[in-house]
Amino acid sequence: MVSTQECTFATCDTSLSTFGYEPNNATSEAFLAIFGLLFFAHLIQGWRHRKVVVTFLMVAGHFLFTFAFFERSFGNNPYGQGTFITWLFCQLIGSSAILLGIYLASSSMLSTYTDKIFGLRLAIITATLILSELTICGLQAAGGYLGAEATDKGQRPWPELGLYIAGQSLQLVLLFCFILYMIVFSQMMTFSSEKREGWLKWKTARVELGIFVFCYSCYAFKAMYQLVLAASGWTNSAANTEVLFILFQTLYDCSFAFSTHHIDIPTQRELANRTK
Repeated sequence: MVSTQECTFATCDTSLSTFGYEPNNATSEAFLAIFGLLFFAHLIQGWRHRKVVVTFLMVAGHFLFTFAFFERSFGNNPYGQGTFITWLFCQLIGSSAILLGIYLASSSMLSTYTDKIFGLRLAIITATLILSELTICGLQAAGGYLGAEATDKGQRPWPELGLYIAGQSLQLVLLFCFILYMIVFSQMMTFSSEKREGWLKWKTARVELGIFVFCYSCYAFKAMYQLVLAASGWTNSAANTEVLFILFQTLYDCSFAFSTHHIDIPTQRELANRTK
């Protein structure tokens, strides 16, 4: 552990170690291997949905996330304030970009079967998810940036940390809402299987969507775990926390990409022919 005197930014302090920021090169090779899996999972997701925007968001988000890790682990001044802010912004924006791509891809799948869910139009639900994600990203970025400024001045950043915790709490709520959203989607596919025979490989898709929900629940559990650490002020091991985070996200991304591989999303021409 680096001594407090050697830290130009007080990430060694309990108050800000809850951001999960602690350079550690011991797990670099494992991180790189997992990042490689994430890249291909994101690429498959975007390519499968024939969406240029989805592919761009997935790959760009993955690139930013990877850059944040490299900047933190291999930078010349890993504990510097500038390095911390770069890491914070890149990993937040990268994660948000990935989630935005997932929301758009999910909307594309669901629009094949219905125009509304919970009595709301899909466009409204998707727009709400996107705006909520951007708001959450802004809250966490603002909390982290202001916390860095306060700590650099020798102040205790509790109000700023509270802003970060608020963003993390909202992220957790949004994750569980999206899990519910996809569970309803899974049920809709089951109910419409007789009418839309051949549109999905039903048994396979239902099993894989179950895996998808499980993995996304793990991702939500990770967010809850990080939230508890931040709220309690515990000093956590960044290596363990980040490995869990990357592992859960890898399981989720790969299972989602694999499940969508078996979902036959018809083109507009195919839809027109089937309605005749």
